[in-house]
Amino acid sequence: MPVSIDFQVYVAKPVPCPYLGGREEGKLLVSLDDDDAKERYDLLIEHGFRRSHRWAYRPRCKGCLACWPVRIDVAAFRASRSQRRVLRGVRGLTLECGPPLAQDADLRVLHAYLGDRHRDGVMAAMTDDELRTMIEDSRVETELWRLRDAAGAVVAVMIVDCVAGGVSLVYSGFLPPLGELSVGTAWVLLAIEEASRRGLTHVYLGYLVEGCRKMEYKASFSALEVLDVEGWGPLPRRTAGERRLAGASQRVPEALETAAALSPPPSPKVP
Repeated sequence: MPVSIDFQVYVAKPVPCPYLGGREEGKLLVSLDDDDAKERYDLLIEHGFRRSHRWAYRPRCKGCLACWPVRIDVAAFRASRSQRRVLRGVRGLTLECGPPLAQDADLRVLHAYLGDRHRDGVMAAMTDDELRTMIEDSRVETELWRLRDAAGAVVAVMIVDCVAGGVSLVYSGFLPPLGELSVGTAWVLLAIEEASRRGLTHVYLGYLVEGCRKMEYKASFSALEVLDVEGWGPLPRRTAGERRLAGASQRVPEALETAAALSPPPSPKVP
């Protein structure tokens, strides 16, 4: 698909990969900090980008092709038996979709989640102000989804971007006692239901990282599409080896690569 570039594309300095030990993570970065951010992001997400705060990014790692953008075709999706069981487990919770305005209860959920699941990660040390910024700092169309229990208490939250034809799941967390309900999987299933209700076509899940166990759950969803050299298509159409042979440069539109080659490094504040 031809891409017309009228914005700056940056190349971030490599940092240790958070998913695969012993490797470095590189990124392409595009600012989403102006009035055209929504239109620009609608274009970029079709080419495998994600959002963090006011930046769109996608992997561009030297010597590594483990990350593959994936999305679910809402109309074609069929839940498996185990996924239907997960959905039944959260039917006692109420889904609430609203503006990205953080409440104290949302921050408590994220602190509890990070302390339980990512206590050794950088995010575990985030302050209330930093978590609030993560939720609210967006120039695109963003929503905050909450799951409430029967008493009305917030027990899980998810940051969701509304993009052309779909929703992109940015970040989620839940109270530790809900871990046995497979809330991560439940969030994806609830997003598929909500996207269908809104008449949307896709749910974007970010990246399937080959070799990273905590990302393997994404491959369990039917109607999963992967972005490779041929564009978006069903995940089974290529083996992992064939996808790797596609090459990183072939998976990024040439115009983006050219723009990135001419770009200075971004400021140290980017994700």
